[in-house]
Amino acid sequence: MHAELACLSERTIEQGVVTEIDDRVLLVLAGIGPARARPAGRQLIEHGATALLSWGCAAALDPALRPGSVVVPATVVAADETVFSADSAWHDRVCRGLQHDIEVHRAPLAETGEVLVDSAQKQHLTQRHGAIAADMESAALGRVARECGAPFLAVRAVADDSRILLPPWLPSTLDEFGRPRAGALCAALLRHPADALALARLARAFRAAMTSLIRVRARTGARLLLTN
Repeated sequence: MHAELACLSERTIEQGVVTEIDDRVLLVLAGIGPARARPAGRQLIEHGATALLSWGCAAALDPALRPGSVVVPATVVAADETVFSADSAWHDRVCRGLQHDIEVHRAPLAETGEVLVDSAQKQHLTQRHGAIAADMESAALGRVARECGAPFLAVRAVADDSRILLPPWLPSTLDEFGRPRAGALCAALLRHPADALALARLARAFRAAMTSLIRVRARTGARLLLTN
């Protein structure tokens, strides 16, 4: 999403376009979901990328995680139970760069094909995969990396903890880049005014996640973006 990318680079990145931010780093704004992450990963490889980083926010499955908790998983588990491992040297280097200032959670990250709006969905993923958090893009990017023989890493910050219940209508009010469609959002809130408090909590949690991503970028420097 736009907000996630802004935590990684101050450059203006046009959606769907591979942008070179220096002579070693390429970025692409993919949008939400595996169907957008896969072609974005292939775009990066076609433009010369030799490693793939999945960057952004995640939903907590483990109650111990709070908004802003940082997850750098050693493995990512796809919906079909395929397991994608992070490049061990890259993973260790990033975790070492954070260890003095930020608590890093390294347990598995699970793939979800939809926004998780209730605790039952989160419990199902925990029981099925033993994961502590979930996102929609990392497994797809891990699959591209495996197909291309490229190192892979995911860095995610929790944007909603396991107890936050999202309004079930919320996904339908967002565009493919996670931005609210004003008309749809206002109409939904008029129909469900009691959900305004839940949205306010989610906004605070999302800000905590973005703050953590900024801290991760500041603490790790080149270790985050370079694999060698």
